[in-house]
Amino acid sequence: MSPATLTVARVEISRFWSSPARVGALLLVVVAGWVLGGPLNQAPEVYRTSSDWPLAGQALQVAAAIAALLGCGWAAGAVLDDADGGILEMVIASGTSARAYVLGKIAALMAVLSTPAIVLAFLLPIQRRAEVGLGSLWPYLAAFLVVYIPTSGFAVCFGAAAGTLARSRSLAIVTFAVLWVTGFMGFAMPVVTQVLDVTGASLNTAFFQSVSATAGGVDAAVVPAAASYMRELLLYARLSLGFLVLGALLSAGVLGVWLTRRWQGDALPLFGGRVAAGVPREPGRQWLLGLRVGGFGRIAAAMAAALATCVLSATTDDPRRVGIFLIESMTPLLFVFAYASVFPSDATAGVSETTLSTPGFRRPYLMRLAATTLALLLTLLVQVGVWGKHMPFSVPSALILGLTPALLFGGAAWVLGVMSRNAATASTTMSAVWVVAQTPFVATFMSSSWLSRLYPFPTSHGLIANVTMLDRLPLLLVGLILFGIGLANLGRPEHLLAT
Repeated sequence: MSPATLTVARVEISRFWSSPARVGALLLVVVAGWVLGGPLNQAPEVYRTSSDWPLAGQALQVAAAIAALLGCGWAAGAVLDDADGGILEMVIASGTSARAYVLGKIAALMAVLSTPAIVLAFLLPIQRRAEVGLGSLWPYLAAFLVVYIPTSGFAVCFGAAAGTLARSRSLAIVTFAVLWVTGFMGFAMPVVTQVLDVTGASLNTAFFQSVSATAGGVDAAVVPAAASYMRELLLYARLSLGFLVLGALLSAGVLGVWLTRRWQGDALPLFGGRVAAGVPREPGRQWLLGLRVGGFGRIAAAMAAALATCVLSATTDDPRRVGIFLIESMTPLLFVFAYASVFPSDATAGVSETTLSTPGFRRPYLMRLAATTLALLLTLLVQVGVWGKHMPFSVPSALILGLTPALLFGGAAWVLGVMSRNAATASTTMSAVWVVAQTPFVATFMSSSWLSRLYPFPTSHGLIANVTMLDRLPLLLVGLILFGIGLANLGRPEHLLAT
């Protein structure tokens, strides 16, 4: 690396480590990988006797999935934040080339994101050797290189290119989130989509898990179709590595070329992409303009992504399972990004200070939250209309099925967005919580009759056979309380403006 690249990387790394929120997010990656790849998520006999390879693949894949969301969110604003803060003008004036600047940014992000994976790669084998006398470092280092680095590298390069070229952090995050969610829906998607997986699950399956070509031990002569399917699955899963590497290189190359052409020439697109929008004088239109500034694109993207999955009703072999999973799990996750952006988008556009200083400042945000919730209800109604015939629920029960976790996770994302003023931090944190909540370990822990009422996804994991308002009432109340907490914190502008 050139001295200029090292300087950019060193400055960027110091900025990252000075942010408590980002350090906390990296600790979350470590905790998630440790919980899901360690003994807590394994049967005792399996943990004692299993090879290190599947354990390493599972742990680093979970860590990579969460780190990918973090990396995309941070990278999407890496250039835009410098442009908004006037830093980019000083970088250009210093004579630093666009190539050195891009490489420095990407190298810094990858160095920061690699920290939790390196901790896991050394921690997990040491723990396993201490507990059961087994444990090798090499499988974890292999998983770091084959699963974690390609997955997080693609997310960083894609986020930086998409966010800068579109001059929109939100668009980059939502686009990546759609790909990310598709990775978790592999059981319901055509097998060819394994190539496009950005969560690391395909790489884990292809290189670290013992996937039999005879479909779980069934002889190929008895079930030839199953054996053929497993071979096809492994083929496409291996191709995912090429997709991630080429996608990362292409994204970084496009960003470098785009910046180079504007570095010393027409730099206006670097500085004029995001213009602060003032709050209109007419109170009746304030919430409407605020909705446009505050993430209408994310609402539309969440609706489009959720409704696009309805086409699976004609292709899946298990419409009941897929329908429940989409309504109860996927749709709430997609709307997390919309709820998380309601307040931070005002801070990004530079109008939060003006809004908070006006009488009735809560009303615009309340109306935006209502608009997001209305979009959520419309989405659930369409989904229930498509999938309802395959599910043993009435229409009200099916709506409650999706509305409860959506309001719970949406309320939490709204509070985090208000407190952090950063949509990427809020949505990524809640996405990580969603990933952990979906694990068999958490589902098993919440399987008792009374704990299942406090679990957001009981039907997806077969904990309850039916859904009633009484069962979902505790979580609905928690979700509404979270929205109230977020609105109450808007009444402390001295705190919000100081963050």
